[in-house]
Amino acid sequence: MFQFLNYRSIPNRRTSTVCNKSTVLYTVSKLIGSLGLAGFFFGFLSVSYAQTIHVTADASASTREQYGISTDTEQRFFLEQGDFYSTLSSTPMYRGVEVVRLSEERAKLGLLRVDEEIERVILDDQGRILSTSSSPFYGEDPSLEIYTWDDGRSVVRENVSNFVFFDAGGTLLFPVSNASGSRDGEANSELASDPAGETVVIYNPSIRRADGSFSSRAALLNWGSQSLSSFYGGPGEQIFHVDVSRSGSFITVVAGNEGADSKVLVFDRFGNLLTEKVLDFEARFASFLPESRHVIATSSSRVAVYEFASWERIGSSSMRNTILAADFFAEDGWILMLTGDRTDNRVMNAEFVAVDVERRKIAREPLGRNFLQTRAKPSFERVSEGAERRFSLIGAGISIVLRPAF
Repeated sequence: MFQFLNYRSIPNRRTSTVCNKSTVLYTVSKLIGSLGLAGFFFGFLSVSYAQTIHVTADASASTREQYGISTDTEQRFFLEQGDFYSTLSSTPMYRGVEVVRLSEERAKLGLLRVDEEIERVILDDQGRILSTSSSPFYGEDPSLEIYTWDDGRSVVRENVSNFVFFDAGGTLLFPVSNASGSRDGEANSELASDPAGETVVIYNPSIRRADGSFSSRAALLNWGSQSLSSFYGGPGEQIFHVDVSRSGSFITVVAGNEGADSKVLVFDRFGNLLTEKVLDFEARFASFLPESRHVIATSSSRVAVYEFASWERIGSSSMRNTILAADFFAEDGWILMLTGDRTDNRVMNAEFVAVDVERRKIAREPLGRNFLQTRAKPSFERVSEGAERRFSLIGAGISIVLRPAF
């Protein structure tokens, strides 16, 4: 029997965006949004906007073309137009760097640089080389990607569907091909995993068929057999995102088609389906939060929180800026969000938003600098208990701690 532990319910916390309440309120909210006066709207109830978020980050500033990144020891690095260097020297450590990734806990750095060949470089938190390897380069390849784990292992996506796994010493372990075999094309395959790199999912977001339709496929990596085992996918829909919980015990899949409401499915670590739900909006990301038994789903401008068992909506909101990350903290009844402009793994115009869904209060604070992300989608984590509630942003290239004040 499947059981959830340590679930704390949230009595009487039920809010939603007014666009779900009536056409009149939706029209008003759209009018206000078009005037640039609001990014979040809670009915006709009084909402206090005079709240703040105290943001603590490292002191490294960045120019428009400069993106900051720091490890867990707060050693700071920059990427500027392909040059990678530390604050300790004005001479670049590497040139021609296409991709920079931090492991989720910011203990290791993974770089891909391109010259006459593709070079994979893994650095420790001080910038010292742990391992390198090279492979042939056959021309510009926008599919190049590197995934790095805290123990030094890494994975390189060499092309649309080929993944190469390396151990912590840089030795090639095995390659895995996720090619669908479609002659009509497919999107870049993606990799999702827990921070420790134990539960690994490789998926085809979109596979084009001869009749113009799409299909998709998600598969679990079997470390023992070094092979993939499909657990979800089929004709008529695309996979927008896959998320693996921090424990590696749960996998969340967001699927659907452009212009239609999305579907969220939650699986266990073995690929067994636990639940699914068709939402009332085009979600592009979703995470199952097993510690609080909630699911949080987001589109580019909307976030919604649901109880896992009943799929009853706890609260939802719409934002003016693009939502890059969102998490729900059940003990507080708070939604925390990161908004901004993202291109590849580069983030500009970042702003933090905190919403108290019970008291209908909002706090927001801009970051004021550019940064690189450690993975495709960052998340928030509580780092303190008691009266002074502090949260860190996991998946950002710099150390950031938030203290919302309502």
